[in-house]
Amino acid sequence: QGVRTTTAPDKVDMVFKHALSWINFKVKDAANTGKIRVKSLTLNDCYYTGNLVLTNSKYDQASVTSADVVATWTRTGTAADMLVYGTEVLCTATAQEYGTGLLVVPGATTGAGFTIVYTIDNGADITFTTTEALTPTNWEAGKKYTYVIGFGALNQIAINPTVDVYITDLNSNSTNDDDIPVAIY
Repeated sequence: QGVRTTTAPDKVDMVFKHALSWINFKVKDAANTGKIRVKSLTLNDCYYTGNLVLTNSKYDQASVTSADVVATWTRTGTAADMLVYGTEVLCTATAQEYGTGLLVVPGATTGAGFTIVYTIDNGADITFTTTEALTPTNWEAGKKYTYVIGFGALNQIAINPTVDVYITDLNSNSTNDDDIPVAIY
């Protein structure tokens, strides 16, 4: 009888990337009054379902880079309003996270906005809904968009958006990437 040996096939490294956009909020009392409490925040008119198609132009070659793979989203369903966070927070002069944000299907921000409910000096609830389009005008996959909502002299709300790479540093390398090679055998 012959001896059968088994060897593992060559490994294939795969880099996974975030397919959704992360919409995050921070709140702050820019005037440092100590009187502003945010009670809830809702992200309006966004898509949470869709179809993702990955097209690999080098599917039949031994070496492929992430640039060879194109991701295309098609939003499905209807745009919806979603509660981001509904717990009361006393605003401070330093911007603080308000909830953990929401993951949305990337694409145009047309119609997207938010509604925030807050109080001043524990008075009656005040509801503010954005009427201007959120910037940037197109959310991209794998990006984290943070909107800092600053309350000014008790009659002013300023919105300051920032865009960053959507990371959690799962690969523990302390760099601004979240590429995690996974060996598939």
